[in-house]
Amino acid sequence: MEWGVTVDRVEIKDVSLPEAMKRSMARQAEADRERRARVINADAELQASKKLAEVAGEMSEQPAALQLRLLQTVVAVAAEKNSTLVLPFPVELLRFLEKAQQQGPQMAAPVPQPVSQMPAPAQQPLYPSVPQSAQQPVQEQLPPLTPRLEPHPEGSVSRQD
Repeated sequence: MEWGVTVDRVEIKDVSLPEAMKRSMARQAEADRERRARVINADAELQASKKLAEVAGEMSEQPAALQLRLLQTVVAVAAEKNSTLVLPFPVELLRFLEKAQQQGPQMAAPVPQPVSQMPAPAQQPLYPSVPQSAQQPVQEQLPPLTPRLEPHPEGSVSRQD
């Protein structure tokens, strides 16, 4: 013979939580979602960096591949129908600048001379078989224009150049 009560099942019908506890639980759930999103983003960045390193290795073997990729990017941006202006920078120029930087001050650029100190170019005809008079600019061959005043059909004077 046993004395007592045996509980077979408990059913909760209505629970009222204080507002502070509800806010705290919502903040905790949001922080957990943000943490998972950061982990997913970090994993995606890691995968992207590995792929970019692999692509860089492939492109370093074929210099034309980088030019083709640049042109693909230009085509993709131009297809968006926006007002973005893309100016491709020649890769060869970047390589030249990189080499110049590595060589340091050994490659000093020449100092430009003022125009007044430059020697005059030799006056040689552009086309030796063509007479010199035909090589002069057209304005030098024509007589100067003088304005003419002629009566207008309706009685006023008009100027024709």
